[in-house]
Amino acid sequence: MRIFTLITVFIILYLPVEANEPVNLLQDPEVIETGEYFMDPDWSPTGKTILLTSKNYRGLFILDVRTRVVDKISDSPSAGFWKKWSPDGRRIITLVSRFESKRRKNSLQVIDPIKKIINEIIPFQPGVPDQLGWLDNIIIYHVNNLQINMINTDNGEIAKPKNDQTDAIVHYKGEHIYKEYFTDAGRIKVKSAPGEKLNLRVSPNGDRIVYEILGGHLWTSKLDGSQLVDLGIGYQPDWSPKGDKIAYIISTDDGYDYIDSDIFIVNANGNGRVKITETADKIEMHPDWSPDGNQIVYNTYRDGIIYIISVK
Repeated sequence: MRIFTLITVFIILYLPVEANEPVNLLQDPEVIETGEYFMDPDWSPTGKTILLTSKNYRGLFILDVRTRVVDKISDSPSAGFWKKWSPDGRRIITLVSRFESKRRKNSLQVIDPIKKIINEIIPFQPGVPDQLGWLDNIIIYHVNNLQINMINTDNGEIAKPKNDQTDAIVHYKGEHIYKEYFTDAGRIKVKSAPGEKLNLRVSPNGDRIVYEILGGHLWTSKLDGSQLVDLGIGYQPDWSPKGDKIAYIISTDDGYDYIDSDIFIVNANGNGRVKITETADKIEMHPDWSPDGNQIVYNTYRDGIIYIISVK
């Protein structure tokens, strides 16, 4: 099935201004209207496509950046909540949910977005992993109660990393962050800001982390816990490809729903914060950097429109 979505492209001039001096947006929109709602975009490693989900995280869709065509690859409930591209952009890992006798069960699946082939890696069963991800283009991992499990997606067998450069996995549980080595070094606890952790992200060069504190601020540090920086209120962080900048949102709500949200960029050391959206009638969310670092894609909350902003 092929469908089209509403795509608006904004080109901006990226200036080193403070957060209270919004960057001027020069509108040059390309719009294709169909009334479809899309959200939580993830740029593919190739930069040619963007992975989307729909309202309530139902299904997965591939947006062709050049043609603006959107192709559905999954209609599974909750498939968009846990989703991640393989490093080469050829496969997608997702966690799919369904109810059996009023009991929720989840299955870990891998999707070939070109052939639309879905492989069930872990059958439907109770429980949700704390984190999941790719070690390389073949092996995935999922963390359950600090226990790391690795699976070869080609044959479904228990696996170990094939890439010698992958020596550890960073994961978190509650208030603590851990670096788990595949050697005799085992698990070490990383020094971090106090509070329950959310949305931890490791920088592409592997030397820094950024994370939210539940009910608190956004923090970043070196992977060993040094150079800890409080970035203030912030949510949904995403590293630039070089690992030198972080995109994130600052949102407000009325206790029931979002009423405002804008996107910011800040240097990894906490300096040079820039506000890149300033729209009274839009609630911008889910920023994601393009692989070349020149653009950020995001969606608006109420109408599910996808925007691409140049930040070169």
